[in-house]
Amino acid sequence: MEGGRIESARMILVDNFEGVMNSQAPMIHFIPTENVKENPADYQMPLYKTMQRAGSLSATGHSTNFILTILTPTKVDPQYWILNGAAYICALN
Repeated sequence: MEGGRIESARMILVDNFEGVMNSQAPMIHFIPTENVKENPADYQMPLYKTMQRAGSLSATGHSTNFILTILTPTKVDPQYWILNGAAYICALN
């Protein structure tokens, strides 16, 4: 993860420790579900293939390094995490 970390006790997104840029993300299990009711307080954290988020744009307008968004619980406004650039990364360069 970049720009934040998951606090294991509460399983929510919080700030990284001072001086730490990347942190280990917890194991994420995907469960296909129809008609998901998203919690607007969750941060829709992007998942990228590499730390280089810039890439050519796909037909959807996303970077070709973009995979999907993962709803991540947080106690602060999701806009805070957008400004911090919080994202899941599959491969550290």
